[in-house]
Amino acid sequence: MKHIDTEIVEIVKASLERMVADSHKYSRRETDMAKSIIHAIDHLRLQHELSVEKKVHGGAA
Repeated sequence: MKHIDTEIVEIVKASLERMVADSHKYSRRETDMAKSIIHAIDHLRLQHELSVEKKVHGGAA
């Protein structure tokens, strides 16, 4: 997987969170998609943190 600048990811996530907060301006489909992407970002971040933790502690995460 290619390295993605975490600043860009944070900007995108913040934009999506604003979209969800202003859901009255968007269709249900759009806000559901935004929520799914936010969830995916959080999931990938957690996976990455666990992977780094595993490497730091020699496989015992």
